[in-house]
Amino acid sequence: MPSVDWRAIVRRAARRPSPGRTTVAVATAAASAAAMVAVGVVGVGTLAGRTLDADMLHGFTGLDRSAIDPAVRELALSVDPVPYACLGLALVGICAARRRFWRAATVGAVLVGAGASAQLLKRLIASPRNPSFGDGFRVEDIGWPSGHAAAVTALAMCAVIASPPAWRGVVALAAGAYAVALGFATLALTWHYPSEVLGGILLAGVWGASGLAVLARVEPSVPRRPAPPPPGRVIASGTVGALVAAALAYAAAVPVPIAGGDRAAMTVCAFAIAMSTLGLLVATVVAAPPDDEAGARGASVRPRPRGDLVGRGQRRYDRDAISRSSCMW
Repeated sequence: MPSVDWRAIVRRAARRPSPGRTTVAVATAAASAAAMVAVGVVGVGTLAGRTLDADMLHGFTGLDRSAIDPAVRELALSVDPVPYACLGLALVGICAARRRFWRAATVGAVLVGAGASAQLLKRLIASPRNPSFGDGFRVEDIGWPSGHAAAVTALAMCAVIASPPAWRGVVALAAGAYAVALGFATLALTWHYPSEVLGGILLAGVWGASGLAVLARVEPSVPRRPAPPPPGRVIASGTVGALVAAALAYAAAVPVPIAGGDRAAMTVCAFAIAMSTLGLLVATVVAAPPDDEAGARGASVRPRPRGDLVGRGQRRYDRDAISRSSCMW
């Protein structure tokens, strides 16, 4: 009868990923993919969706005021190829400096994949808009999904992955605010339709969550434990921020001559953009690997002594000492 290598079985079991982190990552990727397809079908494939898209874009143009137009334009250009590459290399460098080389590789793959797939989809789906926003604007052709939204959301998720666990909540809120502001900037400048911005956010969610699923395999928690609960303060603060963003979008659209129903739809869309970004970043905080992985080079996991075992050993030592002293007398 062949002998069973129990040590090998234990080692393989210890290397299995945390079910909680894997489940969160896979569920986020699947939900993002399903929502992205739904947004694309309705916003691009139906006449009613394209009409509502154009009407909502009219409302978002109220965010572009002459006094802040240069700042809005600079914000929108902050994820052009060169700054996008620089920010991505900085995140990869942070992971490498912290000796988290699997995270560095994952961050690079997510950033390249999100940007490249957005450009590929835009080329495949590109066609004239009917109805369109108006003559003389860049949004005459379908640019679904938005490469700007995909890039900035991927950067936000990767920033959370690259951060130490104690800072991930703060980083998620700051990066989320930046991502939402940039998405609004592209709408204010009429560079993209609302459905294109939502599509870009969800595309980045697919790539980011897929990267988290891979990290759950290559950087399993030791000892294995379920994913932490969603950070309540981050959710509460992010939700308040999303409400503020939607209120600002509504206030900016008041002077724009659009129907009341279209203005309400635009406000709901602004809230959906902010909450989609928040949801992806909260999922990233939950599914991101902790800093006690055995897979990190140079990291060692030392088991802590159990208090009950220490107590048992101490009691056993005391009994032996008493018995020896009794024998001496």
